[in-house]
Amino acid sequence: LIEVDRFKQAETLAAQERFDEAIAIYRSLLSELPRELSVLYALSNALLRTNRLQEALPHLRTAVQVAPDNMDVRLMTAKVLLQLGSIEEAMSQLQTITETVPGYPVAIEARMLIARVMTARGQIDQAIEQYQTIKSEDKTHAAAMELQSANTLLGAKRFQEALKHAHAAHEHAPQLPQTNKMLAMLYAATGN
Repeated sequence: LIEVDRFKQAETLAAQERFDEAIAIYRSLLSELPRELSVLYALSNALLRTNRLQEALPHLRTAVQVAPDNMDVRLMTAKVLLQLGSIEEAMSQLQTITETVPGYPVAIEARMLIARVMTARGQIDQAIEQYQTIKSEDKTHAAAMELQSANTLLGAKRFQEALKHAHAAHEHAPQLPQTNKMLAMLYAATGN
């Protein structure tokens, strides 16, 4: 067990946005218990809140080793890796999440990140596949994923395909103003 009082003190300091003080305590705790997940996670969070991504990354990697089944830690690690430009390592973490807990909120967020990376790489069809997988795993996201697909295709100037997805979004949620805006934009782009 970690020293509960010191950990609580660090948590209180972090909640008060006194991050440097909290970080000092977390580091002290970590020197005594280098593989304590709660300390690794809290220290990483505090470092991230102060935009010290490079410092947080080794602690996040250790947290993934300590708790490989903790998908929230994997997701946080992947996000930091993406921000630092370690795309392939991030994609590996994200893929593990989507394979381990498909349909869970953490997997949906992982798929969204995968789709964004694929879009940035120009892999539009693979990005659309991720959005459509999210839609099939969780129907509550159907309209949003169709809109995301339409928007991605619009960015790639694939207007007819984008129109198909915008129509699907409208069918799922006709009350959403975004669907009507997307349809109007695509009608203008296609001359319909």
